[in-house]
Amino acid sequence: MRRILLVAMSGLIASCASLMPGQQNPDADSAPAETVAMTSESPATPSVVDELYADIDGAVLAYREAMGLLESGSTEAAERLLSDSLVALDDLSARCREIAGCDLSPALQAYQDIASLQAGVFLTEPDELVADPDELVPDANADRSGPPAQINGKNLADLIVLNRQVKNAINGWLTWNRPLLMSTYENYQYLRADMVPAFEAAAMPEALLFGILAVESGGKVHAFSRVGAAGPLQFMRATGRRYGLDTGGEFDQRLDPARAAEASVKYLSDQFRLLDNSLEKVLAAYNSGENRVRRLNRRLKGKDFWSSEFYYALPRDTRDYVPKVLGAAWLYLHPEEYQLEFPEYLTHLEDITLVQEASLGELAICLGNADQDNGWFRTLRNLNPQVKPGDRIPAGVPVRAPAQLAEAYASNCPESPVAELAADLHEASYAEGEDLLPYVIQSGDTLSRIAKRHRCMSMREIAAMNNIPPPRYPLRAGKTIKVPNC
Repeated sequence: MRRILLVAMSGLIASCASLMPGQQNPDADSAPAETVAMTSESPATPSVVDELYADIDGAVLAYREAMGLLESGSTEAAERLLSDSLVALDDLSARCREIAGCDLSPALQAYQDIASLQAGVFLTEPDELVADPDELVPDANADRSGPPAQINGKNLADLIVLNRQVKNAINGWLTWNRPLLMSTYENYQYLRADMVPAFEAAAMPEALLFGILAVESGGKVHAFSRVGAAGPLQFMRATGRRYGLDTGGEFDQRLDPARAAEASVKYLSDQFRLLDNSLEKVLAAYNSGENRVRRLNRRLKGKDFWSSEFYYALPRDTRDYVPKVLGAAWLYLHPEEYQLEFPEYLTHLEDITLVQEASLGELAICLGNADQDNGWFRTLRNLNPQVKPGDRIPAGVPVRAPAQLAEAYASNCPESPVAELAADLHEASYAEGEDLLPYVIQSGDTLSRIAKRHRCMSMREIAAMNNIPPPRYPLRAGKTIKVPNC
């Protein structure tokens, strides 16, 4: 471990030196003087700079994940992620230097945060350095009988403490976050048949699944966080792989609702076993990482999650996350107490075989929003996660959909005027015209450098257009992506 960290530390020192006043980053592409002058006269918009700052934060969080992998004994994956996150941070820092109005302070703070993470490992007590890897990273196939039953045998409502923090979260769900709560419920009703069996098989409360889903993704299967978590239950790549989710093929299995639910049950069961069967501590681990919470739990042995020593030792995001999940779960169990009415949905699903090729967007347009105020696009996307928005599904191929849409499809979609309009809109949205060019990724390319060569579109926009996930934005040499013609 220390050898890997020493290598990373040397790169970190070099990177920090490159950002000091009067220094030139040797890895940055040299820009002609007139280009720099032009940039200073045309400062970047705040949104571009804000996106860059967010990507810098994402690189630090990716580095943090790598440290967790390193502690767990996954040295090869950790070494790769350590390197990738530092390269991403270097690229982002170099780009910031070339943008007028971009403050280097967040980049310097990021390097400082990474140095602190490394120092924490070097200062760790020897017995923690040689901790049993099976304790730090549970076997995804381990026997989970026993501890989880101690909480699953109880009503979840009896486990939720209605303290100030949880009541505050409930208030939020019933006021400014009510639209998110309701849309999560709608999304979940159509996903329920895929997701709830794994929780039922493990005797885990369905309300817990709903609470996690509401906070993590709002029930959007294709949700990606800026730090690289993905899917309805927001698994990081490394954690997903540990729990059986293949993230390296054409389809990222973190986006598969059934598989994500199965992985979530395994993860939660492991954490219940290792975190004193405490629901709150398990949720904290789900949000901020099991190694952090486990170390804290060992250091504060016997302390309750809500104790000030434990609670305030966690990041602010985690202190918000746990009550939000518990609040959403509580409302799922007790809607009538709060004048909360969850609508009923017809959720029987069937395959609709397409008569003519169409994208999910075209289908959503020709189906309209009858029986569904917000239309059917989100539902169709969630039920067909392997289909990309720009893909046209060939005729004769089945599409999974709510059963009541079969009649609407037959009446409104094949060879109809609205279907022709939908096709025209699709062509406009996914055109391969003069404004976009194919680009074959070369060995050594990074998305940051590609974005610098095509300055009319940010790195994040190019990534979104090509379905390249943050924060590492992985590229494969030889693959063709779309870039702006500018």
